[in-house]
Amino acid sequence: MLEKLAEFPENYDEQKRQKLLLKLSETAKSTFDLLENLLNWSKSQTGIISFEPTNLKVTDIIQELVKFAQPIADKKHICISSIVKPTVTVFADSNMLKTIFRNLLTNAIKFTPENGYIQIFSNPKGDFVEFGIKDNGMGISKEIKNSLFLNPGIYSSLGTQQEKGSGLGLLLCKDFTEINGGQIRVESEVEIGSIFYFTLKTKL
Repeated sequence: MLEKLAEFPENYDEQKRQKLLLKLSETAKSTFDLLENLLNWSKSQTGIISFEPTNLKVTDIIQELVKFAQPIADKKHICISSIVKPTVTVFADSNMLKTIFRNLLTNAIKFTPENGYIQIFSNPKGDFVEFGIKDNGMGISKEIKNSLFLNPGIYSSLGTQQEKGSGLGLLLCKDFTEINGGQIRVESEVEIGSIFYFTLKTKL
């Protein structure tokens, strides 16, 4: 697609070029997500992944990842909002936290139909903070929920616009949450939506 656009630009008017560039952007983001997950999964399984927890202001990370995911959400007219307070901090590895949020956010976009919504929120839980990513998407059946965090490829269903996934994202979320001393779970109803929860420590 890129080769055609580069070699024969005169064959495409402005509208066609915009469509092609949007498709290229989406493909690049999807490829980045896949490679990032494969690299992290490989490091996690071989025990060579670095773990450097620090005090983190979570809203900074959420803003960064929402900005990254916004073009994909805009295509489906999905509204992403966060009600996490700027005062919320956790003691966690920055790269792992970004991976958790990125995978849960892109999954929510993937399984939410056009004109849907996604909300990110948090609640204090003693020495932990519980984060939630809520959507009004396809939802997950009870049978599938039991195997969500088990093995790669078990849960890699197509999204509402036939988006594909590797099945590694949720496994990384589970591994990275547990490495940081937290837990992850999901509540979901078919055709109503899902809420993925995960906890992180607020201090060492």
